[in-house]
Amino acid sequence: MAEARDPLGVNEPDDLRDDELVRLFALARDKGDRERAVEIWGQMVRRHADRVIAMVAAWRYPGSGDRVQDKDRADAVSLAFWKVGQKMVDTFEGTTLPELRAAIKRAVDYACRDTLRRVAAHEKHEAGSLDEPAGEDSALSRYEEQLADDGGFHELERKQERQEAADRVGAALNKLPDNMRRVLQRTLDGATVPQIAAELNTSENNVHQLRSRGMKKLKEVLGNGLD
Repeated sequence: MAEARDPLGVNEPDDLRDDELVRLFALARDKGDRERAVEIWGQMVRRHADRVIAMVAAWRYPGSGDRVQDKDRADAVSLAFWKVGQKMVDTFEGTTLPELRAAIKRAVDYACRDTLRRVAAHEKHEAGSLDEPAGEDSALSRYEEQLADDGGFHELERKQERQEAADRVGAALNKLPDNMRRVLQRTLDGATVPQIAAELNTSENNVHQLRSRGMKKLKEVLGNGLD
């Protein structure tokens, strides 16, 4: 006898295509079933983890071509995952896979910009390139001018919020089993699956499984609090 399917027409989200997951998420969201929507969203985020990491690594600041430096990349990735995993679940209004990927791209862009702004605010006196005037008639650095164009220096006031978000992710990672924590930490560092597998002396398939389970557990820890 065939297994009964749930009201949204799916029992095993892992077996569905990405576009089908987006459709099911939109259906649960529009029905007001937030618990189901969050469950499906978590699966969508885990499937797009590699995309988020690759987009952070490939990101370039418009015009100047500056990128997030290697030493700051883990912060940018953590912030991007926080935006995608925690914020977008309540703000994404699309119904298609292209809309989802466009929203993820915007979230990564914001995360990388925020990271560069934080670096500029804290290290501009030590990093000369960040103090270069934005233009011949401007006394502001290019990042400070971008802040002004975006609506002022209120972004700097969000510094503490961003730092607290990064701290929460770090604290949550420490609550995971060691193998999951190591895989996720190296993922945040920008390491590829083959690199992680070689470092941990395990198979690539095991790395994929540990990362998927680790992302799910990390989301649960963040959702339930750290106390």
